Amino acid sequence: MMEANRDIFETKANRIFDFDKSIRAVVLLTSDGKLMAEFGRPGVASLEPKSEAETVYMKATIAISMTAPMDKYHGRIRTAILVKEKVTIICFNLMARIMLISTNPDFQLQKLEELGRLVDQLSLG
Repeated sequence: MMEANRDIFETKANRIFDFDKSIRAVVLLTSDGKLMAEFGRPGVASLEPKSEAETVYMKATIAISMTAPMDKYHGRIRTAILVKEKVTIICFNLMARIMLISTNPDFQLQKLEELGRLVDQLSLG
């Protein structure tokens, strides 16, 4: 990612961090799972080692792409939510890109629609 684009994405990621204090990290991937940019909330350590992050991103991308055969019946997937014991991962399908937002387990899922609107407004797709 070019430096100017990275700065723009960092500004947008900060808006997402401002949305809710339980948001841990914001990651932007290509539609095939390649990392474009990632930002963690300052002072919050990643749960997985850096060496495993790429695998985590790829698995999230696969989870979204697995629904593609149903798209003709149900429309494309917009959001997938993985609720795990230690983290909730929200995957936004932005057409050419995928955004992963990881949150602490206390993130209130009723805020999901509002978070989705914010992601749409930031025009990251």
